[in-house]
Amino acid sequence: MSQNGLPTAGAAPGLAKTGPSLLASLAAMTGSRLPLPDLLRAIAQEHPGAARHALQRLAERVESGVSLDEAFASTERLFPRGLRRPLQLAASAGNLQVALPALAVQEATRGDVRRRVVSALVYPAMVLCFAFGLAAFVAVAILPQFAGIFEEFELEGPFNTELLFRTAAVLPKAALVVG
Repeated sequence: MSQNGLPTAGAAPGLAKTGPSLLASLAAMTGSRLPLPDLLRAIAQEHPGAARHALQRLAERVESGVSLDEAFASTERLFPRGLRRPLQLAASAGNLQVALPALAVQEATRGDVRRRVVSALVYPAMVLCFAFGLAAFVAVAILPQFAGIFEEFELEGPFNTELLFRTAAVLPKAALVVG
């Protein structure tokens, strides 16, 4: 604990520039004797842009006497809403050393699940786009030629074939109206 009763943390090398890594870094550093504002400033030096600004603002607020849970409430750009509330609760309970590692694991897992879901949906989306493009090509380029052959030989195809030819004849006109 620091002089103002806030949990203290120490430094760890090689911080990544992501939110889950930031949590893991904070979790790893909570056992040191460094005052929390100094720790937050040290971590801020390792992170670019908005994260740096938010960490510096967090350090300033803690240093000015704002409670740590209130300071976490002001970190909307650094931590997502679903993470700020657990951080606030852990800080107000004085249980940050236990909560930070669990939250770091939770955020890393959430990011991993999100990446897996997105990558699992990419292939079906590509197949769907390819199938739509292929169907559009067939309807615009190939079916009119077959319809011409049927007309040239004065043949009448089955109902489904005639329906397909009529639909293919209307699609380019409908695309012009929509576009």
